[in-house]
Amino acid sequence: MFAWLRKAVSYVFGGVLRVRHWLYDNGYFKSYTADVPTICVGNLAIGGTGKSPMVAALMERLGTHRGAVMLSRGYGRTTRGFRVVRPSSSAREVGDEPLQLKLRMPESRVVVCEDRVAGCRQILQEYPDCGLIILDDAFQHRRLRSSVNLLLSRFDNPFSTDFLLPYGRLRDLKCRARCADAIVVTNVPTQASVTECERLAKQLQSSPEQPVLFSGLRYGKPRTLMGELFEDGALQGNVYGLAGIANPTSFFEYLATLHKIRDYFTYNDHHRFTRREITLLERIVTHEGWIITTEKDATRLRELVAPESYLSHRILYIPIHIVWLWGSEQKLECILKNELEKN
Repeated sequence: MFAWLRKAVSYVFGGVLRVRHWLYDNGYFKSYTADVPTICVGNLAIGGTGKSPMVAALMERLGTHRGAVMLSRGYGRTTRGFRVVRPSSSAREVGDEPLQLKLRMPESRVVVCEDRVAGCRQILQEYPDCGLIILDDAFQHRRLRSSVNLLLSRFDNPFSTDFLLPYGRLRDLKCRARCADAIVVTNVPTQASVTECERLAKQLQSSPEQPVLFSGLRYGKPRTLMGELFEDGALQGNVYGLAGIANPTSFFEYLATLHKIRDYFTYNDHHRFTRREITLLERIVTHEGWIITTEKDATRLRELVAPESYLSHRILYIPIHIVWLWGSEQKLECILKNELEKN
């Protein structure tokens, strides 16, 4: 599509969004509040800002203390309605990201429902002791009014310099950032300076009082496709990188620091692997080869790779964890404490 046409369509899209938000802001469309506090983790872009590791970090922090339940739409699933995510669930049934969280934290309580309002009501029936609901990717879900809104933005692609779809990658208006209780800058590289981040914070803030937090990534130890720690040391043979996520650049750059990568396989976000693709991967690793992928991709690959197969022992995944920078963890603690105590 020509750039001028994409730009024109983005203006039309922006007009539609302004009307929608005006209708909610002026009470023509109704918003609901859940009976327990809710934390929304969202973004303005179409993906790749690090919502999954952020949700996991919140569940690790609050899951046991407040009996938290994570509610997701379950993007990419073939089912509809309310479903409890179990370790035996498949990505086709519940979506890859909710399943990823459940497999990482089996004791966590994870559900999916495309209607967040109905989902919150059903959660309180399923889990009467629930004291907190963490909403994955619900910033645009205006029907549900959240207690705390955390708006994520990548360090290397901030929403302040982006544009609405299809000219850019934004799915919502930049001015909506004013509704965030805090903006969280994700994927901050290790070489970034405090001065750079302070400059970026001023670009993102709707007001000088709006908190801006900063986080980076920490890569965990590799695991086999079935989730067992891989302790065999250096990999012998050809090593390939594989990712079907929104922005694989950081992941591939990290792999390049560990191994000499022979080739990279990239797929669309939430890509549903086929038998033919699995057969191709089997041929690739036949001669002592290895494939390193993301934790999210592993949840989808696991459905088509038999545990006893040769390929299952030749695919490794690397978990990703959030690292808070420059006192951001303490700032987050204060925000959560102040906002959640109001509810």
